[in-house]
Amino acid sequence: MVDQTTAQFYDALAEHYHLIFEDWDKSIERQRGILDPILREAAGRDSLKILDCACGIGTQAIGFAQSGHRVAACDVSTAAVARARREASLRSVDIEFRVADMCSLACIESTDFDVVAAMDNALPHLSADELARAARVLHLRLRPGGVLIASLRDYDRLILEKPAIQPPAFYRNERGRWFVHQVWDWVDDTGYVLHLYITTHFDRVWASHHFAGKYRCLLGPGWPLHSKPPVLRMCAGSCLKKAATTSQSCWLPSYKTAPSGGATGQAPANDNVQCDGPAPSRPESQCASCEANSSR
Repeated sequence: MVDQTTAQFYDALAEHYHLIFEDWDKSIERQRGILDPILREAAGRDSLKILDCACGIGTQAIGFAQSGHRVAACDVSTAAVARARREASLRSVDIEFRVADMCSLACIESTDFDVVAAMDNALPHLSADELARAARVLHLRLRPGGVLIASLRDYDRLILEKPAIQPPAFYRNERGRWFVHQVWDWVDDTGYVLHLYITTHFDRVWASHHFAGKYRCLLGPGWPLHSKPPVLRMCAGSCLKKAATTSQSCWLPSYKTAPSGGATGQAPANDNVQCDGPAPSRPESQCASCEANSSR
């Protein structure tokens, strides 16, 4: 299962996560506008059944639902899922939420999703063994010919540069102002601890918040399975628009050891089920496969 420190990182960050963006609602809309046509074309359908397996507070899941798709969403962070549920209710979109570890997903029984999404640099939280396990679990949730989409930082470049800091970004709205920056403590050539600082000046009060999470550099091309679902690889942040021109491919990062409050809503009684246990099986003959591709 995913390291508990990752869940704790996102539990602490959940109520502040929107502050990473200048305008979170505009970011939801922007990503929706980029991702929706890509996924429709890649999956070959206009109406999609989508699983967001690292939904966070709902940045992509809400956009998928606003585009008219059937959406199930889960995350290892209980607090993030609670926030995502509130935000979806505030925007009147229907999403089935669960607290779930992407390495098992036992409470996500469907194996006919058109798309499985793992966005916002979620995969680098996983160890090599966890990544291999998650690959099998996510693959089994896809229908034959389904699409897995993941967004990652460009670790092929970052592993060479080893940045120590991400310069601060300054934002302002009607409530006040805030700035966001990151410090990267490199553990070795394989990973780092990210220190995220969010400093706010709201209602004439200054406050500073610190969050720390572990990341492992994932390099491509490569994937640990002998049979793979079609995959769209998209870089995080500024690379997102460039990735809109990326064709369907089978690139996912390898795990080489070298050089990312709204209104409350009433949820179904079973909506906070914690996943654990074996994943559903699919006959080997139904596995999809394609050539590895390292294009961005």
